[in-house]
Amino acid sequence: MRAKLVEFGIDPDTLRPVATSFGPSARRGRLTTAASESEAGAVGGASELAGGGSAPVLPSLHGMPSSPTPESMRTFSVVLAAVVAATAMAGKFHDSSRPCFRKSEARDEVITGPRMHEALDMSAVPTSLDWRVQLQSMGGSISAARQQHQPHYCGACWAFAATSAMSDRLRISARGAYPEIDIAPQVVLDCDNYDDGCYGGDPTTAYKFIHENNVTSETCNLYMAQGHYKTGRTCTSSSYCYTCSPSTGCAPVAKYDAHHIDQYGSISGETQMIAELQRGPITCGVAVTAGFEDYRGGIFTDPTNSTNIEHSISVVGYGEEKGQKYWIGRNSWGTWWGEARGFFRIARGSANGKGNLCIECDCQFGVPTGFKPPSPLPLKEGVIAPELTEVVVDVEAEVSDKATFAWDAPAAAPATGVYHDESRPGVVAASTVESVVTGPTGWQMPGAVPDAFDWRNVKGTDFTTWNKNQHIPVYCGSCWAQGTTSALSDRITIALNNPAVAQINLATQVIVNCRAGGSCQGGDPMGVYEWGHNNGIPDQTCQAYTATNGDGQCTAQEVCQVCAPSNSSFSPGSCKAVTSYPTWKVGDYYQIPNDVEKIKAEIYNKGPISCGVDVTARFEAYTGGILSDPVAFPQIDHEISLAGYGVDQATGKTYFILRNSWGTPWGEEGWMRIDSDSNGVSTACSAGVPIITNEQRRALGL
Repeated sequence: MRAKLVEFGIDPDTLRPVATSFGPSARRGRLTTAASESEAGAVGGASELAGGGSAPVLPSLHGMPSSPTPESMRTFSVVLAAVVAATAMAGKFHDSSRPCFRKSEARDEVITGPRMHEALDMSAVPTSLDWRVQLQSMGGSISAARQQHQPHYCGACWAFAATSAMSDRLRISARGAYPEIDIAPQVVLDCDNYDDGCYGGDPTTAYKFIHENNVTSETCNLYMAQGHYKTGRTCTSSSYCYTCSPSTGCAPVAKYDAHHIDQYGSISGETQMIAELQRGPITCGVAVTAGFEDYRGGIFTDPTNSTNIEHSISVVGYGEEKGQKYWIGRNSWGTWWGEARGFFRIARGSANGKGNLCIECDCQFGVPTGFKPPSPLPLKEGVIAPELTEVVVDVEAEVSDKATFAWDAPAAAPATGVYHDESRPGVVAASTVESVVTGPTGWQMPGAVPDAFDWRNVKGTDFTTWNKNQHIPVYCGSCWAQGTTSALSDRITIALNNPAVAQINLATQVIVNCRAGGSCQGGDPMGVYEWGHNNGIPDQTCQAYTATNGDGQCTAQEVCQVCAPSNSSFSPGSCKAVTSYPTWKVGDYYQIPNDVEKIKAEIYNKGPISCGVDVTARFEAYTGGILSDPVAFPQIDHEISLAGYGVDQATGKTYFILRNSWGTPWGEEGWMRIDSDSNGVSTACSAGVPIITNEQRRALGL
C-alpha cells in the first residue's frame, strides 16, 4: 500500500488527522485537496484544552489517473479509502480511526440460567432505576468516574466499562458494605490477550478473561494507561498484584484477594437492557460524535443518527423526565466531562430501535461469582434463583523471589523495611506551617461523643473513599500526601452527605507535582492543607498517580491534563493542560492536640484526620487484630489517616481505626486497628475542613 500511495503522488508519512488532537469538534472523513487547504487550515472552534491549534492538511492527490481505466480506478479507490481511513478525525477524547471499542472474534457467552428478560416479570420492574441512588440506600456508593487518557492516551474504554460495572455489582452484592472494591483495569490491559490493550477491545472478552483468570483490585495494579499490545507491558506474575519496596525494588505480592466472573453475555434492546439492569450496571457500545464529545448536561439526543460503535461506557440506570425517557451512563473521560462528574443521560428508545448513538445495539453484562441480587427480584412464576458461592478468592500466588517487572525498577533505597524506608522518613518531624482557624474545631464542638464510631459504617453507610497504594508503580515516600488527601476526600463525602454522588477522590499526584508540602522523599502534611486552602485540589481524573516527583514546576499540565493521539504517536500520544475542571478548597486547617479524647471528638464531629506514626517491624508485619506496640520515644516517620475509634473489650483501652496507603493486601484490607498509645499515633495529628459551595452541589445534581 505504501508503494501505491507513492505511485499516486502521496507521501505516506504526511498522512495525519485533518484536525489536531486538541482542535475543533470532529468533522470525520473530510479529505482535503490542494484547492481546499487554506479553507481546512482555517477551521476552528472553542476548546477547553490549552494549546488548541489550527488543523494541518493533507497533500493534494496528484495521482488521479488522467485517462482512467477500470483497473486504475479500482486501485485509486483502494488508495483513496486508505487515505480517508488514515485521516479520520482525532477528537478531544477519541480517535475514530482507531476506536477503543473493537468487537472481538473471541466473543462468546457463558450463561448458566435464564437471562434476566426471560426470568423477570417485566410488568413488575420499576419504571426508573439509578444505581447511584440505590447503592446509597444500601449505605454504599457507585464506583467513581475515571479518565482513561492519562497519564497517556489509551483506548481503554472497554476495560474501564467492564471493570467499573463489575466493581458496582460487587458493591451491590455486598449491600454497599465496607470494603468497597475497585477492580483494576490495568490487570485486564496487561493480561487479556483476547483484546489489544490501549489499542482497543471488547467488554465481553474482558469478562471472558476474568472468568478464566480472575482479577484483582486497583491497589494491586494501578492504572498506567499502557497495555500488553505495542505499549511495552507484559503479563507477568507481578501483573495481578505487586508492590515496590525501598530495599528490594518491585515484586509480586504473595497473597491477595482476587475476584471472578461466573456468567457473562450480550444483550440488546430496551427490554433486555432494563431487565439486566435489575442486577446492576451493564456495559454498552456507543458511537462517538462531536456533539457527544462536547456534552455538558441534559438528555443527549444525537441528530446525526450515527450507528458506528467506537466506544464503550457503562449504563447505571434509566428514567424519564418530562415525557423523555433516558439512560444514565458513566463515561471514562474525566469528571469535567458530562454532568454530575463524568456521567451522562441519553435519550432512550428510537424509531430505528437502536437508540441514540446506537446505545441499545450491543450491550454486555458480567455476573460476579456469588452475586447476591438486591432485594428479591420480580421473577416469573416457577423461576428459581440460583444458589450462591463465595465472591472473593483468597490467592496464594506462586511467586519467584526474582520476579520483577519487564520495565526497569528504580534503584533500591538504603533501607531495611518492606514497605517503609527507615532512613528517609515520609513525614517531617515538626511542621512549620501555621494553622488557620476561623471557627470551632471538631474537638471544640459541644456535646458528648460515643465510645465507638467508624466512618466506614454510619448506620449502614460507608463514607470513606477508595484505598491506595503509594508504592506502585514505583516506590515513593508520598505518605504525607496520601493520608491527607484520603482524609479530605472522606470529609468531602461526609459534607455532601450523599454517597449517591460518585466518590470524590482527590489527586495525590497533583500534591506531589506541586511540592505542596514535599515530594516522593517525604513531606509535611500541613503543607497539603495549606496548598488546598490557597489553590484547591482537583480529583484523580486530572492526574493519575504515577509515584514520581514530576518536574516540580506545578505547571497547568501538572495540575490537570488529558492526552490524545498525536501525528507521530497513537499511544502515549501527546498531553495538554485542561483549563476548566472542578477543584476542592480547604477552609480551616490545624494541628490537633495530643489528647485521645480530643482526637475522638475531631473524628466524630468533622470526619477523618491525618496522623503521623512511628513505623516499627510489628507495624509493618501487621495482618489483623488490635496492634499494641508502645514506643517510649516515637520517631514519627509515616503518615496515615484515622477514620474511627473503638474500645478494646479485652483491655478497656481506646483503639483507632487507621487507614494506610500500602495497598489492600496489607493489614485488614489496607486498614488497621491500633491502640491509642501505640507507635505515637496520637502525637502528631492534623485536619483540614473542605469548603463545599452551592455551585459544586449544583454541578453534582444536589
